[in-house]
Amino acid sequence: MIIYYVLTTIIFVVTLPILMLYIKFTNQAQRLTWGYKKYYQCLWIHAASMGEVNGIRQLIARLRRAYPNREIVITTMTKTGRKVARELADAAYLAPLDLFPILLRGFRFLQPAAIIIAETEIWPGMITMAHKKGIPLVFINARISDSSLGSYQKLKPLLAPVFRHVHTVIAQSEKDQQRFISLGFRDVRHTGNLKFSVTQPLYRKEDMRKEMGFAQDDLVVVWGSSRPGEEQLALTTFDALKQRHPRLHLILVPRHLKRLPEIRTILNGHDVTYYSSYKPGAPIVVVDAMGVLQKLYALCDIAVVGGSFFDFGGHNPLEPAFYRCPIIMGPYHSSCRDSVEKLKQGNGIIIANTDTLQDEMQKLLVDSLLRNRIGNNAKNVLEAHASSVDDTTKILQNIIAESL
Repeated sequence: MIIYYVLTTIIFVVTLPILMLYIKFTNQAQRLTWGYKKYYQCLWIHAASMGEVNGIRQLIARLRRAYPNREIVITTMTKTGRKVARELADAAYLAPLDLFPILLRGFRFLQPAAIIIAETEIWPGMITMAHKKGIPLVFINARISDSSLGSYQKLKPLLAPVFRHVHTVIAQSEKDQQRFISLGFRDVRHTGNLKFSVTQPLYRKEDMRKEMGFAQDDLVVVWGSSRPGEEQLALTTFDALKQRHPRLHLILVPRHLKRLPEIRTILNGHDVTYYSSYKPGAPIVVVDAMGVLQKLYALCDIAVVGGSFFDFGGHNPLEPAFYRCPIIMGPYHSSCRDSVEKLKQGNGIIIANTDTLQDEMQKLLVDSLLRNRIGNNAKNVLEAHASSVDDTTKILQNIIAESL
C-alpha cells in the first residue's frame, strides 16, 4: 500500500487549490480534520449517514455503558448524520478524506483504541494505517450488495492486502458472511442485523393523528424515502384509490429534499400542503423537513417504503415495523435484503411492483384486520431478531480488551 500512500499524497498536493475552494464553498473543513480535538484511546465509530447512525444507536448506548471513562467519537460523511451523532457520542465530526496527509492528522488527533465502521465503507488508507499502527478495525452490521460484490471481485487482486488488514467483519447475515469470506477477509462472523435491535420513540398513534389533524377513521398512507419516479407512481395510485376511499390521505416523504422543486411540479394541480407550513385538510402532505419520518410511520395505516419500486436498492423497512405498520415495498431492495427476507418469512411485508401496487393497497385499505395482522407480524419479526446487538457488543468488547 506504499503506492497508495504515495499516489494519494501526490493527488493531495496537486489538487490542493481546488480542494481548498471545494472545502470553502461546501463548508466541509472537517474533511481536512480542521476543528478536530485531541483524544487518547477513544473508540472511533464511523457511520456514513443518518441511517447508519440510527441503525447503531443501541450499540453505541451499550458501548457507553461498558466504557464510561472512554470517549466515543463518531465520524460521518453527511452533516445530517453528524447532527444525529452529536446526540449519541462525546464528539462527532465529518470523516477525514482518505488521503495520507489528512489521515495522518486524523489519527494523531483521535488516537483510537479501536475503529468501528458501520456497514461497509472500504477506505484503503484508513484500513492500512490502522493496521500499521496496531489498531483493530472492525466492520459491524456489514453487508455486500449484489452490485458491490461484482465490483469487489474484479478489484480483488488489488484490494486483497487491504481486506486482510481488516481485523474482524461482523456481517448482517450468513449470505453476507460468505461473500466477505470469498473476498479474502480473515475473521468473518455474523450476528444478524443491528437494525432489528433499534429502539425508536414510543409515539402513540392516537396522539400523532390528533397532532396532524387526522380523524380516527381517516386512512393515512405514508410513502417514506421516495425516489425519482415514485412520486408520480404514488400520485397515480392515490388518485385511483381516492375515488373509492374519500377519507384517504397521502403523506410523501422524499429521500432528498433538494428534489422538492421537481416534486412540486409533479403535484401541480393537486390539493397539497407542506409539512413546514402544515394546515390540516389537504389530502396530500409533502414533508419538506428532516427527521420526522418515524413520527409519521407511527400514525399511518399503511407504510410504503420507497427507493424500491425503481432500482435504488430500497430503504429500511424496520422503522415502520417498529410501529406495527403494514408495510408495502417494491421489488428492488438489495440494500436491505436480509431485513426484507426475514419480514417475508414472518408474513410481515407485502412485496408489490408498479403494476400490482394499487391492488395490494386496496386489499389493505378495505380490511383493517389484515392491516393489523401484517403489522403485528412485522413487529414480531423485529423482536425475534433483537439479540444481534448483544452478540455484536460481546465480540467488540473482546477485541477492545486486546487493544487496551
